[in-house]
Amino acid sequence: MELFWRTGPNTYLTALEHRVIDGTVTTEEVVHHRNGNRLDNRPSNLEPMTSIEHGRLHHQKVPWDRAVEMYLRGVTTTEIADTLGSWPGNVSRALRDRDVVMRKGAGNKVYGIQNQVIALHNEGLRPREIASRLGLSDSPIRRILKENGIEPYTPGRPFGSKNKAPRRSIRD
Repeated sequence: MELFWRTGPNTYLTALEHRVIDGTVTTEEVVHHRNGNRLDNRPSNLEPMTSIEHGRLHHQKVPWDRAVEMYLRGVTTTEIADTLGSWPGNVSRALRDRDVVMRKGAGNKVYGIQNQVIALHNEGLRPREIASRLGLSDSPIRRILKENGIEPYTPGRPFGSKNKAPRRSIRD
């Protein structure tokens, strides 16, 4: 829970409740909830520690062999993290550390659209136009084009435009 204090006109100070209750936490430290319930901010449940210590504490608790087994069965890293009490990024790192071959594009909205992107590019569309049609941002479109050795069209006249305006000199 976040606490607010008014310190002046239109000026407020905020702090997370568990950091205030303990009173000994510095800005370099994090607060560990001993029972795992982040809503339980009793002083007896709080323990200040460095972020490295906190990460190690939570990382050791996760049964990584089970995470590997779940991933190989097709469970996503997000689902594994929710089940085992970790974060998706930690799960991905732990799987790679254990030499698990990660699924390309697993759980990603852009998985399987490579052929569509290339076809739309071949029609003369730019990455931003392709992204708009597919409901994505243009960064995954540019990545797909780059992975396939295709140079995206640059801004300017549409590809193959026949209605070019005549050039005018400064004197006209």
